[in-house]
Amino acid sequence: MLLVNAYESYLASDYADFNNTGSKAEAGSIVAALFLRRSIPKSSKWLHVDMAGMMTSQETGYYAKSATGFGVRLLADFTEHVSKD
Repeated sequence: MLLVNAYESYLASDYADFNNTGSKAEAGSIVAALFLRRSIPKSSKWLHVDMAGMMTSQETGYYAKSATGFGVRLLADFTEHVSKD
């Protein structure tokens, strides 16, 4: 997820150090990534992956024809694969 600094102001708060949600109804996933960046040490390597939710389907199995969350499975499978070395 790209970190677009122009949206930093969306985290501004009158009551706290910063909001945990954007103050406007736009750039939600970018603002979420900017929020996470504030909580992670600058020396850390990290990645924000924003994935759509799953939907109900009558199909079953690993390759069902619907919004199955395959991206989550793909990321988990990849992580498992590279961790074997």
